[in-house]
Amino acid sequence: MSMARELIAAVIAAEKNIDEQIAKLTAYAKQNEEIMRDITQALDGSSHQSASNMQQQLGQTQSEISQTIRMLEASKGKLIRVRQI
Repeated sequence: MSMARELIAAVIAAEKNIDEQIAKLTAYAKQNEEIMRDITQALDGSSHQSASNMQQQLGQTQSEISQTIRMLEASKGKLIRVRQI
């Protein structure tokens, strides 16, 4: 196999890996969102600091998951451009 074909195969494999990771993170984000909703309902009106901290941490986690997905999508876009060269 030529070096160019090997590189294209590696890029395609990396793209597939990124797609798999995005799918896993998307599923995790959905679960996290459901947990956040359940906790918000369960702790509604709670004045405990721990309840607020928990909600804040889950929100931060959700934000970081979304950011990671965007970064993976950007990386995949770059790989697609490399493959098209």
